[in-house]
Amino acid sequence: MIFPNKAPCFLLLAAACIFCGCSAFRSSTQTLSITSNVPDAKIKLNAEEHALPFEEDVSRSTVWNITCEKEGYVFQQQIIDYHLNTTGWLDLVGAALIDVPIIGLFFPGAFSLETTSVHFELQPEGDAVASGD
Repeated sequence: MIFPNKAPCFLLLAAACIFCGCSAFRSSTQTLSITSNVPDAKIKLNAEEHALPFEEDVSRSTVWNITCEKEGYVFQQQIIDYHLNTTGWLDLVGAALIDVPIIGLFFPGAFSLETTSVHFELQPEGDAVASGD
């Protein structure tokens, strides 16, 4: 054997790849972009205020409640959920065959946000059409 000390390291790495599932090796974040037709509007992500335009890496396994408001404009809200992505499904199928890759489903890399780009089109409060007149 030419590299006798390298064999255990290779075996440990191979075991980690087999036993963890692919999702364990994916990024735990995704880039979320938020814009508005009113550039100085205030946005909040899960009650934390941010400036527009917003573009940051956020957790891919979190439900994001996004609000956009400005005085004189109609308040808007959007909720972004997440779902099991292709890598997560592969871990699930692997778990059915081998059992162990199910560990990958415990990592954020198994999920993806429903959308990664949000645009709020704020309307002035006076533009609301009254019904029943």
